[in-house]
Amino acid sequence: MSTQINTNTTSIMASRNLNVNSDRESTDIQRLSTGLRINSAADDAAGLVISQNMNAQLVGITQATSNTNDAINEVKTAENALGEVQSLLMTMRQLAVNASNQGVNDSTDVAADQEEINSAISSINRISSTTQFGQKKLLDGSASSAVTITAGSATASGAVTLASEGRWNSGDAFTYNKATVTGATAATASIGGVKGDSKLSGALTINGTSYDLGSAGVDVTTLNNKIQSSGYTASIDHGKLVLTSGTAGASNVPQSVDTSQLKAGNKFVDEASVTQGTDAALTLDDGKGHVLRSTGSIANADKTNSYMFSNGMVVNASGVSGEIAGASVTGKAGVASRGKDLQFQIGANYGQTTSISIQSTAAANLGANAGSYIDANGNKQTVAANSVADINVTTFKGAQDSVAVIDKAINDISSIRANLGAFQTNVLQSNANSLTVASQNLGASKSTITDADLASTVVQYTKDAILVQSATSALAYANQSPTQVLKLLQ
Repeated sequence: MSTQINTNTTSIMASRNLNVNSDRESTDIQRLSTGLRINSAADDAAGLVISQNMNAQLVGITQATSNTNDAINEVKTAENALGEVQSLLMTMRQLAVNASNQGVNDSTDVAADQEEINSAISSINRISSTTQFGQKKLLDGSASSAVTITAGSATASGAVTLASEGRWNSGDAFTYNKATVTGATAATASIGGVKGDSKLSGALTINGTSYDLGSAGVDVTTLNNKIQSSGYTASIDHGKLVLTSGTAGASNVPQSVDTSQLKAGNKFVDEASVTQGTDAALTLDDGKGHVLRSTGSIANADKTNSYMFSNGMVVNASGVSGEIAGASVTGKAGVASRGKDLQFQIGANYGQTTSISIQSTAAANLGANAGSYIDANGNKQTVAANSVADINVTTFKGAQDSVAVIDKAINDISSIRANLGAFQTNVLQSNANSLTVASQNLGASKSTITDADLASTVVQYTKDAILVQSATSALAYANQSPTQVLKLLQ
């Protein structure tokens, strides 16, 4: 045992051990009170670096999950709006099919159908221009990097009015101050091998209805009495029997004329040659070489004609032949614009993004390039309307074209909806699921590094607390040891 009194090494050693044990006890208490194994860099420098990197990833994953859920809601908003557009297109198709039934409908009926279609077109354009998520518009073309062309417009003055403005490009956008109407022609069927004094016998079939002329033969006057219900009038001209429709216009072409049972004298006559009628036409001229000609017309109840042009414009004008004084139509071209695809940050790190493009669903951008179809006579008909915005059902061909255009528009919307649905399910929803699993596993790994094992920490704290008490007692004893030297001086 030391007998020095100037330096009590035993006390110093006891004091040092007491400090060490006290520090350990403090650390144990801090871990028990916070539940963390690492409370400062001194606890585990390497573990702190790893845990902070993991924490940064967890924060990023949490935000990426929120971003993904926001993107899902945005896509749902667009898809639901497109469902409304598709419902409107279904209604428009029903109206177009009804307008095609012109054997029953008069001009007032089809005008009402067109009015309702115009209202539906306005609703489609409203949905396209106003659908948004927050401040982000979704269906007006700004959510796509593709070029979007907005429909142009037209104005009319003088003796003509507009039923539909149509779609204008820069090549047609001029002021047309000369309007000329040409009259409609009737459908005809020319049957050869008939002389002026020929007696006609047997049977003549027009549009599926057979008219019995008997075996003795009839003249042209009697023939007209027999076929009066067909709507055609017969005449003989230069060795041919000519059947002429009583109503002018392209929609009055005969479906068929069968002369296989028709005789002139004792001989069967030649097969009929059918010529389609033509509608009245309206020609617009700006006097500088720019000319627009209507593709069809229909007579209205107020003694005006509706003329439809290939760009979807419909002009109402009085049904007279010749120039219409004071008429003026001005076209204003549409504007081309380019938006930007919707970009989504769906991961915790840079570069972990995805995007989707949603094209404009304005009526002028739906149903384009509808192509052609085969009519009831087996003839190929080219669709004149450029888009849903251009359809007009006031003529038979216009109504038929409208069905084709609307079918194409319905397919356009279905394709956009399918693309959005696949994006939502295969990209966004699967990403949200993956982020949830990643967050769970990363959180577990971080917990292993940073969280305290409370059971082992309690054991360690018990030991350190006992050592502190023991060291305190030892220090007290060590401080009393030098007093023993005084006994040597007695």
